[in-house]
Order: sequence, then C-alpha cells, then structure tokens
Amino acid sequence: TLQNGTAVMDLVWDPFDPHRLAVAGEDARIRLWRVPPGGLENVLTTPETVLTGHTEKIYSLRFHPLAADVLASSSYDLTVRIWDLQTGAERLKLQGHQDQIFSLAWSPDGKQLATVCKDGHVRVYEPRSSPLPLQEGPGPEGGRGARIVWVCDGGCLLVSGFDSRSERQLQLYIADALAQGPSALLGLDVAPSTLLPSYDPDTGLVLLTGKGDTRVFLYEVLPEAPFFLEC
Repeated sequence: TLQNGTAVMDLVWDPFDPHRLAVAGEDARIRLWRVPPGGLENVLTTPETVLTGHTEKIYSLRFHPLAADVLASSSYDLTVRIWDLQTGAERLKLQGHQDQIFSLAWSPDGKQLATVCKDGHVRVYEPRSSPLPLQEGPGPEGGRGARIVWVCDGGCLLVSGFDSRSERQLQLYIADALAQGPSALLGLDVAPSTLLPSYDPDTGLVLLTGKGDTRVFLYEVLPEAPFFLEC
C-alpha cells in the first residue's frame, strides 16, 4: 500500500527511464515516482506526477515498447487509457469492453494493443485509428482471470486463462484473425491461480507459473502445428 493507505494494483518500471516507476492505485490514480540515481536514502512521500482520469480502480499498466513517455492503463471503469507522460495528459480512451479487463499488451511494433476481458472476448485495438476494437474474437470461457502476450514476432497472441470447468488452459490466436477463434488450445491442470506468462522473443519460449504454484510450465510456441512444444 501507499502511505495514505491506498492499495497498489500494479507497478512497472519505465523502459526508457530506469529511475521512473509507475504505480497504479485502487483510488483510480497513477503515480509516477522518481528514484534518485544513487538509490533510495529516504522514504519517498511525494510522486513526481499524478495522472487522473479513470473513475474506478486501475488494474494494470504497460509502457509502450518503442516510444518514450507513452503509458497504457486498464481500469474497472471498462476503459483503456493512453497517457502522454511529458504533459501528464490523457491522449486516448479505448472502449468496447463489457466487463473487467484482465490484461493488456502492446504489440512488438507498438502499433496495436491487445486485451483479454472477463466478458469472454479477446480484442485488438489500433489506438491511433479508432477508440473501438479493430478485431474481436472468443476468449477463455472461465471468468476467473486471464493474461495475454504477443508471441511469434507479433504474428500471434497467447492467452492463459480458464475453461468453464476451471481447468487452466492456453489459447493461441493468429493476431489478424481473432474472429476465427484460437488456432490451438492446450489444457494444463486444475488450480486456482491464473498462470502468468513470461515470453522470450529470442528463443520463442514462454514460461508460466501462478501464485502458490510449485511448478513452472515451459513451452516453445510456434505459429503452425504442433503450436506448443513442451520443454
């Protein structure tokens, strides 16, 4: 929690500024903190910037992969907002979600942004073109949680979630054909925690584990059959 008792929902380091940390709060605010180059010597009490605009608590934050000072945030107000950190202003508001936004991810080239939502849909946006989805497709049936990452050089989307019987599963989509549904689906196990994917684009490997898990799943992800190669 922050000093005022506000719960922290997510935090990310700025890839273009190693001393800047973005923190999402349950109070619908995003705080940007600057850590001194020599490290912390005192408790930081005042953020560098506070971003306001969301009307409900913020669920996740993601910095743009190629452009400095661009941050995306998703909130329980069912919007994704894109911020210009140089001015501290909201530049774009993406709409179309009907329920909690579980996860969002920028494409490797930074032109598109993908989300997976509790309403059972996976969406891809092109923020500069429209505030509404460019594409939509069927997502995980279970509403317990999900995560999304771009894989295969941005050609595919990997979603980790649950089926209707609470089995954890992986779904692989062709990024420009979401409406066709997943190209591959892999059931894993029954467990309560959402699997959190970490993808290495250099090797094509994805590592997945969840809170309280004693196992790490490791797969090579391919854009064609057999799609998942267990390591």
